[in-house]
Amino acid sequence: MIKVYFLKQFKGIEKILKKKDALKKEDYHNLRIRIKRLNALFEVMDFSIKKFNKQENAKIFSKLFKAAGEIRDNFIILTIIKKYGIILPPAYILQIKKETKESEKKFRLLCDEDNLAKIKKLKKELLNELKEVRKKDFKAFLNIKGANISAETALYTKKEKKIHGFRIELKKYYNLLKMYQPKGKFPKLDALEEIIGHWHDTMITISYLKQIIQGGKLKGKKLSTLKIIISRIKKEKSIYLKRAQLLAKSL
Repeated sequence: MIKVYFLKQFKGIEKILKKKDALKKEDYHNLRIRIKRLNALFEVMDFSIKKFNKQENAKIFSKLFKAAGEIRDNFIILTIIKKYGIILPPAYILQIKKETKESEKKFRLLCDEDNLAKIKKLKKELLNELKEVRKKDFKAFLNIKGANISAETALYTKKEKKIHGFRIELKKYYNLLKMYQPKGKFPKLDALEEIIGHWHDTMITISYLKQIIQGGKLKGKKLSTLKIIISRIKKEKSIYLKRAQLLAKSL
């Protein structure tokens, strides 16, 4: 069960890295999902195996995760700009596209044969260590995570870092639960994860649009229109958070 899940994530990562010159935006998102799943599993291994070094084993994926995140954030911004019909000076759009290309170039450099060989070696090493993870340890860790999620009050704070922290922990718990019960149905968790994801997307976009206003290049009607759009996105963000709070209460 765990072994199959483990191998599936590595296989997916290797497949994405091998097609580095023909990647689509979904691939960057998919890569990050698989790395998150492995990081969640590393936490279980750290809990169950005394000599396991979670940070050391996760290190090889951190640069890939960050580079893919930069690309994905830009895709999110461009999608929401299109969704709301935001009219920006061409220079801003060109800058986003330029940054995306630079991040893609940086990402491709990380997809070299040396990194692939290291990932394959790590997979082989971890497969042996994975045998040491006891089912009762997995269940105990899952129960601890689940209790923390249920008791979490971060959704009721105004501090976005804490809400984002809850999102990260929720994803870990969700991934572990799917790993432990691959045929299980978790509609409330599915919905909560999706809603928190939308909240995060709006947060990224608002931050970017505020930076444009602070740049001082927008004037008159364009500036007023952008401020109105930011207000609309803020309302959506608030709605997503309220929905998340209601769902979290019912877990």
